[in-house]
Amino acid sequence: MRKEVIFAVLLGVVAATTFDTALTDEERCLGCIRDYDKVDLCGSQSDEKLCSGGHFPRLTMKYDIFQQCGEGHESWSLCAHNFECATRCLKAYVKRFAHRCFRNMTDCETIARLNIGGSKGCTGEGNSRNKEYWTDIKRCYEN
Repeated sequence: MRKEVIFAVLLGVVAATTFDTALTDEERCLGCIRDYDKVDLCGSQSDEKLCSGGHFPRLTMKYDIFQQCGEGHESWSLCAHNFECATRCLKAYVKRFAHRCFRNMTDCETIARLNIGGSKGCTGEGNSRNKEYWTDIKRCYEN
């Protein structure tokens, strides 16, 4: 009986550990955006510092998004080159402007459209470019 309880507890710990390491939908979406940005920035140029190695540490973050996200203690370029800072900034920005997006959009589509198109990324000018960007992000996100 005692061995069964210990095994069950250990099995629960393993299951919990496995569950905790799975990516959330938001993390998967942000990873797809980061990967897209890497191809966009590194596909045609060879910046060894930025583009080599397995970890690409940035999201393409527009200055106006940075100005409105509340990361004012960092400079824009430092935050844009730090994945954690850029992620915090984008999440804050999305929280602020997500209400402007259509209800039938997924959270990832909302994040992607606001990232590429700013506060009017879901409905405003440049909407065809925003749709193309979302189509590319969606291809990664759904695989």
